[in-house]
Amino acid sequence: MSLIWTISGAGRAVGKTTVARSIAASLDNSVYCKCGHNPPKPEKPANFFQGLDELNDFVDRSKAGYDHIVIESNKFVYTNSSDITIYIDGVKGKTNFREDAPRLRSAADIIVTPESLPSQWQTFLTSKLTDDKYVPVVTKILLNQQQWLFLGDQ
Repeated sequence: MSLIWTISGAGRAVGKTTVARSIAASLDNSVYCKCGHNPPKPEKPANFFQGLDELNDFVDRSKAGYDHIVIESNKFVYTNSSDITIYIDGVKGKTNFREDAPRLRSAADIIVTPESLPSQWQTFLTSKLTDDKYVPVVTKILLNQQQWLFLGDQ
């Protein structure tokens, strides 16, 4: 059975793509996909979808072949189909916050904010992952994003 990860965020440029691709690359037998509203750019992933129906079809087809399906999508959060939902907060004064950012945040299992503690992420990940080797790897990805977003040059 596949573990479904969804990466969402407060707005553009908070690092959803970086986190989603990094997590997918760190997990054995995983696939990355994205659901967005803009037309795909040449550098976008092959598994890019503009609608939830297409994304859901891809996820259903992928469950048999992958242990992990990593989805970059705010929309997919609302389907309640994820096993692990990660929300990346924005920077006040820099991020153009989505209207539904509070709702996305409240739906998340893991929240990346300036105040977030990696130990909380680790506790949740340990409860969901059958292989503990992924816990420190994913925690490091989230910590790197937290540091870049909130402690980097603003």
